[in-house]
Amino acid sequence: MAHGYLTSQPDFPSEISRLFLLQEELISKLETDLELAETQLQLKEEELEQWKKHVLRLNELSFCSPIPGKLLGPLLLLLIIIASWNARITDRYLDH
Repeated sequence: MAHGYLTSQPDFPSEISRLFLLQEELISKLETDLELAETQLQLKEEELEQWKKHVLRLNELSFCSPIPGKLLGPLLLLLIIIASWNARITDRYLDH
């Protein structure tokens, strides 16, 4: 009877190995997702820097010519929208 009881016991080393492999797979997937998020964040930060440079350049031009100055307000608004969008993406990835 004791022998039957022992055979119905779970194979703990096998179960631990299986759980360990599942954990390794999950960690690998999370690392890949994190690398992708970091890459996307870096691209968005570079894009934001480019927008800032464009706005600064337009600001410089606005002192030379009245026409680009009229565009400065809408462009600054666009920069603010892009920055807030970038912040929301960043927050979403950092929350996960």
